[in-house]
Amino acid sequence: EIELQLQGLELNYKDAMKAIGLLSEKALSGTYFGMTIGMSGVGVVTRVGPDVTDVTVGDTLVFGTRDMAKRYVTARLDNGFFIKVDPAANPVDFAAMVPLLTAQYSVFHAANVQPGEVVLVHGGAGGVGMATIQAANAAGAMVIATASSPERRDLARNIGAHHVLDSRSLNFVEEIYALTHGHGADVIITAAPGEIMAANLKAAAEFGRVVEVGKLDIFTARSLDLSPFEKNLAFISVDIDRMTAFRPQLVRQLQQEIFAMVAQGNYPPLPGHLIPLSQMADGFEMVQRSTHIGRVMLDFNDPNVQINPATPQVKIDPEATYLISGGFGAFGLATARWLAGLGARTLLLLSRSGASTPEQQAAVSQLQASGVNVISERLNIADQAAVTALLADIRHRLPPVRGVFHTAGVVQDGPFSVLTRLAMENVMAPKAMGAINLHRALADTGTDVDYFVLYSSISSVAGIVPQTSYAAANSALDQLAAYRRRQGLPALSINWGALAGGGMAEASEEVIRYLAMMGLHSIDMDRACDYMAMAMAHEVTQAVICHIDWETWSRAYGASGTTLRFADIVQTASSGSSAGNEVLLGLLALAPEERVDALAAILIGHITSVMGIAAEAIDLQTPLSDLGMDSLMAVELNLRITTAIGVELSVLEFTRGGGVAALAARLLPRMIEAAAAKAATA
Repeated sequence: EIELQLQGLELNYKDAMKAIGLLSEKALSGTYFGMTIGMSGVGVVTRVGPDVTDVTVGDTLVFGTRDMAKRYVTARLDNGFFIKVDPAANPVDFAAMVPLLTAQYSVFHAANVQPGEVVLVHGGAGGVGMATIQAANAAGAMVIATASSPERRDLARNIGAHHVLDSRSLNFVEEIYALTHGHGADVIITAAPGEIMAANLKAAAEFGRVVEVGKLDIFTARSLDLSPFEKNLAFISVDIDRMTAFRPQLVRQLQQEIFAMVAQGNYPPLPGHLIPLSQMADGFEMVQRSTHIGRVMLDFNDPNVQINPATPQVKIDPEATYLISGGFGAFGLATARWLAGLGARTLLLLSRSGASTPEQQAAVSQLQASGVNVISERLNIADQAAVTALLADIRHRLPPVRGVFHTAGVVQDGPFSVLTRLAMENVMAPKAMGAINLHRALADTGTDVDYFVLYSSISSVAGIVPQTSYAAANSALDQLAAYRRRQGLPALSINWGALAGGGMAEASEEVIRYLAMMGLHSIDMDRACDYMAMAMAHEVTQAVICHIDWETWSRAYGASGTTLRFADIVQTASSGSSAGNEVLLGLLALAPEERVDALAAILIGHITSVMGIAAEAIDLQTPLSDLGMDSLMAVELNLRITTAIGVELSVLEFTRGGGVAALAARLLPRMIEAAAAKAATA
């Protein structure tokens, strides 16, 4: 490993999109840098590990590695890219490393540009555009560039473009053919989205190569007409971020090629701006809006930068005991691993059956191998006397308890209409009574803790159907946390969303499918514990930790848009929602007498998915209950239809007479009314 003091951080358009939240983890899955800011920068080596021989303290490096947007960066030399440069060089001279990597690969590898070929470069005054003009010139090509303003077109010419066109005109196809005497462009390198792509395919010559270096059309899944490909065209997408993840050796090779080209004079420094770190917002604004000419690099040597206070951290005492109820459940064991990682050396795991499976036993063995003393105690957490007796007993044989993590709980789904007292008690006992018993036992034994964390659920704040009893039990945890806070006692209730790693959200395929339709995506349990640490460190009383697609949620729970708890989030998300409108527009394009039948066909598609019966077996006049639909099927179908058509309906709609045909006849006017109401408030 080496440590570098960052001197300058190159900013790219993707960084700006991350900063304002327009790029999600899903969109960036498979990339090397992920959600972190920065893909390249310049730094000075301040420390090296004992086995490092390639660099020494004082060397200046151009480098790219994960999570590099900080004053001091610790990294492995085999993780990312690292190139020595002249320490006397101006850092801004290296502000175009990512564009140069993109250009080098696009021109010499992806498109394999040959001398005399015609290369069309869109956005010729941008970072990638200028770098590509240089690379295409080095390859001996005739370069045609596009740019949006006279000033930018002049810059593209000065960089080396032989011809420069107006990028705001789609007439460039005719101009390309005129400049090439009807031949077209052999290579087109573009980040321009939308209709320009169709024009590019027309402008491409026979055996042309179109290299896409942008991401907007990819992220939005834009369709592409394949008919121009009869010209033996090739379409190639280039993403240096993903290349760094999957082909790091290729990125290092490109770096060596680039610096060789720099030494030969083929790649003179591109125009750039060194922005003081104290004016970071201006730098991001420049990159986002493309209001500048040249590259942008943040100056980390700025003496005027303000330093934020240190983020609060969870403090785990290695000389203390940490109690986990439900300790052998998936989330209980994930919590144990997390505590051990923070330095806990004594863990008390409570459960009714202990480590009864090979997986649980292996997890305990792994904790013990890392130096953790794991104590397993079997008891019924709903038994007040047993819980108090245990806490009294361990005071004499274990280090003092400093933290309680109540993960115990069971789920017994079912709609309110069929809820029984026994079913309610089965859910309430371990979750709600267990938490109350732990609270009372701490008081009865005089045990003072630093942390009292209750594992609640989003069901208590959102009322997820059909988790009636589970929502009630978790609501009790939320109220217990608030009560303890009023008493001056530590408490945190976390309303968890769906979790990955073997928990309740993965209990069955039906549960997984249902949660996805509600917009609830899973968070890995180990990562969830890191989020929990933030809530604990900031000493909040209640926190919702979940991964929600709010647009999907808003369609599934239309009423949530009018509740104070969710209104702002839901209305913002649903403002861009188009699912229901698309269905309605398709129906309105039909003759009036055909619309109800078409909607009925859509409904039948969802019914067959939920009930597992063939479409031809569904009679349009037969009530759904007569087809074998039970209450849980009704809940899932309700969610599917609500999401698809953008109109909230009750499961009682499925019990009314008339079957699918009558249901479609009732829903169509409601869809029209809902669309009109939305348009009136837009």
